[in-house]
Amino acid sequence: NDLSDDIKDLISGYRFTIYLLEDATDEEIEEAFARLNASTPLTLIQKARTEMGTELAQWTRKMTNMSFFQQAIPLTLELEILLQSMLLMDAKDVGYNYKAISMREVTKYCRDIRGNYSESRRQVIQTIIEYLSEAFQEKTKFLKKTNAVMVFVIADLAMQHDITPQDFKKFIDYFAEHIPYEYEENTGAGNIKKNKTEGRLSTICKSMETYFKLSDKKPAEPAKKSEVPTSEPAKSDKKSEVPASEPAKSVKKEGI
Repeated sequence: NDLSDDIKDLISGYRFTIYLLEDATDEEIEEAFARLNASTPLTLIQKARTEMGTELAQWTRKMTNMSFFQQAIPLTLELEILLQSMLLMDAKDVGYNYKAISMREVTKYCRDIRGNYSESRRQVIQTIIEYLSEAFQEKTKFLKKTNAVMVFVIADLAMQHDITPQDFKKFIDYFAEHIPYEYEENTGAGNIKKNKTEGRLSTICKSMETYFKLSDKKPAEPAKKSEVPTSEPAKSDKKSEVPASEPAKSVKKEGI
C-alpha cells in the first residue's frame, strides 16, 4: 500500500517467461534449475525439445539411446544430429522446405511435426539408425556433427541399393581419406545454410554412386507428400539429388 500507483502498475504488469520441459530426465531438470539460477537461458536444443511435445520427445529419446548415437558419434550432440537428419530426410522424401539446418530452423521443424509425425516416417528413421548401428560400432572420427547428418541421409540410399552396413562403413572410411574439393568447399563458415548443406549432400551422394557403381540402378519411389506436415514449398528450390526413401513395408499405409 505504500507504493505509488506507477510502481504497482510496473509490478502487476511484469511478464514472466516460463519454459515447460516435457519428458525431462532428473539430470536435465537439475541442469535447467542450475541455468535459471545462474541467469543462463535454455539452450536451443532444450527449446526444440519443448516444441516437439512429450510423445515425440519420448520417441526421439528412444532413438538417441540406440547404439549408433551412443557409440559412434560425440555425446551431447545426438539429439541435434537426429533432428537435423529427420529434417533433411523430410526435405528429400516429402518436400519439406527449409532455409538451413540451424537449431533455430530445427526448432521450427519441431513445431511443424508436433503431434503429426507419421508412423511410417518413424519407421524409416528407426530403420536407418539400426543400419548405422550395425555399420558403426565404435567412435568414428569422421562422424562429427557436420558429417554425421550427411552419413545419416545417404545411409537411406545405401539401403535402397542393398549395400551391407559393413560395405557402407568401408565407403565412409574411404571417403574420409579422399574428401573431394566440392565437399570441403561446403564446410567451414556457414555450413548450416541450405546451399552448403545440399552441396555436401550432393557430393557425398555422387561419391557413393561412383564407389559402388550405382548409376545404372533404379532408385526407390518417393514417399507420399502427405505423410508429414510441410512448410509451403519454395517454387524456385532445386529438387534434392538424393533419391527418396521407400516407406517400410511392415507399416500399414496411412489414409489420406
